[in-house]
Amino acid sequence: MSLPRLPPFLNLRPSKRPLSTRPRTAPSASSTPTSAADIRAEIALVDAARAAVKSGDPERALALLHRYDATYPAGAFRPEVAALRIESLAADGQTDLARTRARDFIAAHPDSPLSTRLARIANAR
Repeated sequence: MSLPRLPPFLNLRPSKRPLSTRPRTAPSASSTPTSAADIRAEIALVDAARAAVKSGDPERALALLHRYDATYPAGAFRPEVAALRIESLAADGQTDLARTRARDFIAAHPDSPLSTRLARIANAR
């Protein structure tokens, strides 16, 4: 089964530019999605990461989630992205890190439906 074709902005080819070592600054109001197209692009990226997790490709999911972080530092879907990252880490065999992050997420968001979803990872032995 193949993954659906992704829009061009989700291209995961490595960049020739080195990663920045500068610390991230707080995003300005202009960096938050303001148009329907921006929101659709943000949703598409989260959906692509979710599909990668479900299809058993945690490395692709983690790459897409990294792209989300870089593109939308103040994105509307930060909690969902955090949950997907935790699930991706668990699926990638990074169980100790996934368990720690799941417990941290649950502590920070005890009433979130995402906490319920992450409880199995947090309680895994």
